[in-house]
Amino acid sequence: MSEKQKISKVGVFSKATTDLSTLSTLSRFSDFQEPTTHLVSSDEVTLPEFERLKVVGRGSFGIAVLYRRRSDASLVVLKQVKLNELSTEERAMAMNEVEVFSKLHHPNIISYLGNFLRGDLLLIEMEYAEGGTLAQVIAARAPMDRLPERQILTIIEQITSAVAYLHAQAILHRDLKTANVFLSRRGVAKIGDFGISKIMHSKVDTRTILGTPYYFSPEMCEGRDYDAKSDIWALGCILGEMCCLKKAFSASNLSQLVAKIMSAQYLPPPAGYSACLRNLLKILLQVNPVDRPCASEVLQYWIPLVYRNLGPQKGYTYPRQMEEEAAAALEQLTLKQYTEESTAALPEPLSERSVLYQLHSFGPGVSMRALPLPAKARITRVATNGAHFIAVTAEGIVYAWGDDAKGQLGLGAGNARAADVTWKHYPSKVESLKDYTVIGASCGDQFTIFWTNTGLVLSCGDNSRGALGHGDTINRSHPCVVEHLRNFKVIHVACGSNHVAALTSTGTIFVWGYSRTGALGLGSSTTFVATPTPIPSVGDTRVSAIYAGNNCTVALTDSGDVWATGANTKNRLGFGKGVSRCAKLRKITQIVKKVTDLSVSEEHSAFILEGGYVITLGDNFYGQRGLGHNKCAPEAANLVTGIKSKFIVRIRCTSTGSVVFSDDNVVSFWGTRFGVPTENFPETLTNTSDSHLGGNTAAFTNFLVAVYKSELILDPIDILALYSSPDQLARGHYVKIGDIIPLQHSTLILVHTTNPLISSP
Repeated sequence: MSEKQKISKVGVFSKATTDLSTLSTLSRFSDFQEPTTHLVSSDEVTLPEFERLKVVGRGSFGIAVLYRRRSDASLVVLKQVKLNELSTEERAMAMNEVEVFSKLHHPNIISYLGNFLRGDLLLIEMEYAEGGTLAQVIAARAPMDRLPERQILTIIEQITSAVAYLHAQAILHRDLKTANVFLSRRGVAKIGDFGISKIMHSKVDTRTILGTPYYFSPEMCEGRDYDAKSDIWALGCILGEMCCLKKAFSASNLSQLVAKIMSAQYLPPPAGYSACLRNLLKILLQVNPVDRPCASEVLQYWIPLVYRNLGPQKGYTYPRQMEEEAAAALEQLTLKQYTEESTAALPEPLSERSVLYQLHSFGPGVSMRALPLPAKARITRVATNGAHFIAVTAEGIVYAWGDDAKGQLGLGAGNARAADVTWKHYPSKVESLKDYTVIGASCGDQFTIFWTNTGLVLSCGDNSRGALGHGDTINRSHPCVVEHLRNFKVIHVACGSNHVAALTSTGTIFVWGYSRTGALGLGSSTTFVATPTPIPSVGDTRVSAIYAGNNCTVALTDSGDVWATGANTKNRLGFGKGVSRCAKLRKITQIVKKVTDLSVSEEHSAFILEGGYVITLGDNFYGQRGLGHNKCAPEAANLVTGIKSKFIVRIRCTSTGSVVFSDDNVVSFWGTRFGVPTENFPETLTNTSDSHLGGNTAAFTNFLVAVYKSELILDPIDILALYSSPDQLARGHYVKIGDIIPLQHSTLILVHTTNPLISSP
């Protein structure tokens, strides 16, 4: 009996004890390991009328490849199925996908464009969704970066609309999951992958177990006949996954998973979501299928009801904002009230945009001004070394400004520019990257590294110490692909002053550049490498994030452990004051709790522990340890007690202090900061620097030294708090902090908002 036939048997549920990763799925974007029996090899058929771009998915029966049609340059996906490698049953399922696809015409379903045969190869042509899958969107979110409730409702409404249409056409999807929900560039949700769908009047046995175990309904687990209500259960699993950023049902083996499904023990949504949304999830995940509403009822009654009862809670609100009142109000509602409510008009979807502010704060003076970036841009990443700046948008567009003496902005000027124009005052689009979808950037000392959605790495700027990774020391003013990493998918890059660390999707770390203190992690004898070189692994756990500081590299694992290599200046890496450096990655044993974020400066470091607490290591001369004094600090890590009542989301260290922001949009600082002790200092700086100093960096530095003063802050103080008024919240207009980037005399604050733009008169 084949493995696929075994899975279809009811008995497998009661006897299975294997790990879930061994189970198969028929999805082309799998949550589990795919069986290798029918995978199509990489040498696909040649199609003269199409230009092959890349593989976008793999499944049991074939691969999905992105092509550009030569006749009109449109992008399409061709699902390629080798019919001669399939059994009779599998061939019937492949043809079933064609039959189902050909019947469907809905804005929230991937469009079917046709099919044709080339030899024994069946090619199914379909619409391409540029935004990827909902599963990828969820995986890319930070654990505490919850999806706004209105965004969840918009997506679930679109999926429900598609499901209601399918059911009206007498079609079951049978494999609804986040990996089969695709997003257009504008965020429109579209369901796809109908390989195991069932036309209800056909003779396919509805007791056959197909799909992905995480989304199985109780009736599927029991091997009973199932109908459209199983798709409703899967819809509830998708809703729960969007709320929790984790599977609604998960377990270490199939038996435990089935037990949780049969008792509806799903992961509850965080308390910050409205009680009505939580009740909708409960309704969708009823064990008895009779108790679940049909898709049209969810679309007509339940989703509008959640919208109407949101009140001021237009997005995710964190647990401190008490929810007892909302829960008590919900208890007063009866099922009759729910079903008798008339359908309200759905509001227009809100679009999020970003504003990058520069915050000056010193003494009683506080000032913020927005930097001149596109007003409707959604900025996903800001990078700087303090002298040049990079902003990356959600569309993959890059803007750059600041010092361009070595071509580090990627604008193509470099050393050919005159000395008085090597400073770019205003953000400019980096046109040389227009053919790439850039998702991140990191800045070193007069060089910049970019990485794309496909894992390519590009670099530009100063290469005198091999930091560009091209195997030479030639400067480049245009971003050039790092060829040595072309065969690896890089997901993150971190730059020190003169070295670079890159993390691949498999958890491997590559390093290159220069360091005499062990930051490369290649041993004490290796101080310079001009091409990316892998470094030894950190044990059994996988590296999930990397960080780089001045002469050090730090790795964070999935389990929350921290490993570091490089200079242990002032014991900032926690190896003990007797250890001046470490030439290979070494675990920081002083930190025993799970770490979620960290930052390393020249002489101290700070770590966010699970639960939002902050601990620090290293020097305390400037009061940067948060101890309440600037005397000699203990060698062991200390808790910053002044912010322990806050849930800290992000931390960034400067050479003399630390900046954090919390889940309720409050920015705090401790240590030594610099500024001008007047309330109108921003105007003084702007007029002097822009009108008199031009692009002369040396003159500007001398000016700063003369005008700026220092201020010692021993206990954390709040320097900024953002909030939305009740009126704004009632319309779904919110503000939230996305990132903080401390500079020597100011702080950049990245703010995301749904507030509409106000037109100038």
